[in-house]
Amino acid sequence: MSNLSAQRSSAEDLAKTFVQLSQNYAGNCADPYPIYAEKRASSPVYAGDLLRDMGVPSLAAGLTGTRPVYSLLKYADVQAALIDTKTFSLSPYREMFGPVQGETIQMLEGDPHQFWRRMLTNIFQKSVLDSWLERLFAPTILRSVKAIAPRGKAELLGDLMLGFPAEVVYQMIGLPADDKDMLHQFQEWALLMAMGGLADFRNPEQAVKATATAQKALDELTTHITKIVAERRRQGATGDDLLSAMINARVDGQALSDFDVIQFTRSLLPAAAETTTRSFANAMALLLERPDQLNRLREDRSLIMGAMNEALRYEATAGALPRVTTRDVEVRGVTIPEGTGVNLLVNAANRDEDAYPNAENFDITRRGKAGLGFGYGPHMCMGLQLAKMEMESALNAMFDHMPNLRLDPDADFRGVQGIHFRTPPSVPVIWDC
Repeated sequence: MSNLSAQRSSAEDLAKTFVQLSQNYAGNCADPYPIYAEKRASSPVYAGDLLRDMGVPSLAAGLTGTRPVYSLLKYADVQAALIDTKTFSLSPYREMFGPVQGETIQMLEGDPHQFWRRMLTNIFQKSVLDSWLERLFAPTILRSVKAIAPRGKAELLGDLMLGFPAEVVYQMIGLPADDKDMLHQFQEWALLMAMGGLADFRNPEQAVKATATAQKALDELTTHITKIVAERRRQGATGDDLLSAMINARVDGQALSDFDVIQFTRSLLPAAAETTTRSFANAMALLLERPDQLNRLREDRSLIMGAMNEALRYEATAGALPRVTTRDVEVRGVTIPEGTGVNLLVNAANRDEDAYPNAENFDITRRGKAGLGFGYGPHMCMGLQLAKMEMESALNAMFDHMPNLRLDPDADFRGVQGIHFRTPPSVPVIWDC
């Protein structure tokens, strides 16, 4: 097999794994928004597990699926719950992802979480992100776009979108960027870890297999990163990469151990392999379905970042964020008992008319409240700005090198689908060469 054929085969395999994750959480309807609208009006604090009602595995219900669950659908209620982590605990993440990803910042609460937030805020300063964008992100994305530009036709999910987010993070961390086989291996490990944590425990045999595969991927990834961290520390950690920054970082005089650095590094990879790809795929699907708004962006690039914000609101990649109550709590006159699972239905909240006028319209010029797809408050995802910078850079490169980019009229484009991990199964496009 030629190198080119091997690369395409690898990309296709990753795309299949990525789409399979979406299909596992697709549920029994392609478009949940009419259901969300009805429930927001009739029972915004829904006494039940709305995800499970729609055929989706529910993280809020716990590993056994027996924990009682309520569902919140209004923007104000979801936002308030995201802020109040003392009442709405993140323990479901520890239950599901702890065995296959180790303890990540997403699972931490209280002082340990505050320590990491301060540490990472010091590292991810705007000047550092701008430097990484100029030196690493933009050149990597441009190279990826130019590699397919002469073809005039592509399936963007497999040919582009699964590749550059992982490569960007790989470079940012400070790993050898020229080793394509190792890059592919990192992507594969990351996706397997994500699928293990999101296994459907209603199918025990399949869940056990997925969890075992994810744990194996975690062990192999940890072994690989451990060697790199040890070598980086031995060399003095003098680079301007993330590994060196974490080795040298201090908060109140406290440094990170090798274990801390390894743990955070490996937690980055599932996000790189999944979240940015899905966010950009959704954004492109929305724009390609609306050629007038896509053309407006092409003519006025200053609107791109706003368009990415609107896409993240309109089609958040994670449709629900799971929590568990640590005390009895009242929301809109409804008492949710202590120990109850709560699905914070982000995609329902992001279409709430009380938060967004004409919420069902996708409008690249919209300004106002931020969407809740990357969380809110103390656990808002610190990778949000990085993801938006990548998407803006990618869209600019596509406009520059894929003239008249448009949907392929001969391909089967189905748009954004599913309930929890919403995404298009494919993004087939053509352009003028």
